[in-house]
Amino acid sequence: MSEKTLLSGLVDRQRDAVTHTSGPLLILAGAGTGKTTTITAKIAYMVQELGIASGAT
Repeated sequence: MSEKTLLSGLVDRQRDAVTHTSGPLLILAGAGTGKTTTITAKIAYMVQELGIASGAT
């Protein structure tokens, strides 16, 4: 899956959160706003685009 595909269904604020890599990030939002989608996309982004291992060592 390409980076474009990973980010395609996200709104601007979600896309910013997914691609944020310069330190801690707090995701604070109300019910039904896409927090789980954002976190899931961030994990996929970190594994695919940043090369972070997906399994525990």
